[in-house]
This record gives sequence, C-alpha cells and structure tokens, in this order.
Amino acid sequence: MTKAEGDHLGTGNHPGTTPSRSEVSCALSDLLLRVEGATGADRALDAAIEHATRFHRGLQLGLKPEHIAVWRHVGNGEVESQGTRYASPAYTGSLDAALALVTRVLPGWQVTLGQHRAPGKRGDLWKASLTSPQGGGMDTGWAPTPALALLAAMLKALQQEGAATP
Repeated sequence: MTKAEGDHLGTGNHPGTTPSRSEVSCALSDLLLRVEGATGADRALDAAIEHATRFHRGLQLGLKPEHIAVWRHVGNGEVESQGTRYASPAYTGSLDAALALVTRVLPGWQVTLGQHRAPGKRGDLWKASLTSPQGGGMDTGWAPTPALALLAAMLKALQQEGAATP
C-alpha cells in the first residue's frame, strides 16, 4: 500500500481518529498537487478525492469533526469505513462525475470551462473557473483534461472556503 492509499485525509491518522481543520487543509493542498500533476484518469486519486470531499462536506453541513464518519481510501478507487466499502466515481476520467461532485460540494457555484493556451505552458490546456454564488472569489484550475482542470479549481475553492471558516 502506498502513502496515497490507505491514509486518512493524507495525515497519517489512524482509523477512528478525527483530523483537525489544519490537517484537512494540508490534505487538500497535497491533493491539489496530485491533481495538478495528473495527466489522465487515476482511480487511486478518485478515491482520495471522494474521501477528502466527504469530510469537507460534513464540515460544511455544520457537523462537528468527531461526528463525521472516518472514511479512508484503500486504493483502486475504493473508500471504506467500518466494513462498508464502495467504489468512488471516476472523477479524474469523467467530466460528468467531476461536475456532479462540484455541484454537490460547492452548491450554487458557477462553472466556466474552456480550452486555452496556459500562461508559461506549451500547448493548449483546459481551464476551469469556479465563481462563488456570493460574487466573491473565483478559483481557476489548469490541466490536460477538462475533468482534472475542474477538480483543481474545486480543490482551490475548498481551500479558500476552509480558510474563511473559523
């Protein structure tokens, strides 16, 4: 099992322990680096994204961290908690799955997607922008596929949301 598989929010927490908000923020940063370095579909990355966004969504809904089920990703696109295991959606390989995730974790955010020449990069990349429904900020992701660009923008938005949450 690699570090990316079987860890808890990338923090090395053990099953049954609750990560702190700073650990969640660190995990989102690590996950963003993995998404930005990806070149296509990656089932282990799909599971890590599912895992991190489940926890983050619980915080958004006002649940205390100790009341959120502790899920872990076990590789091959699967996540589990206390004997329940399921395959995560193929976020990194499917624009539909990535868009459904963004709609779930960032309800009301506006999505803009297009193919552009990225600053300082060779060739065209996909650019995804997410705009807050409050009209505040915009988060942008660049990647070789539309799904990865959208996931990068989503992770940046989640980081900003976490930074704004006391």
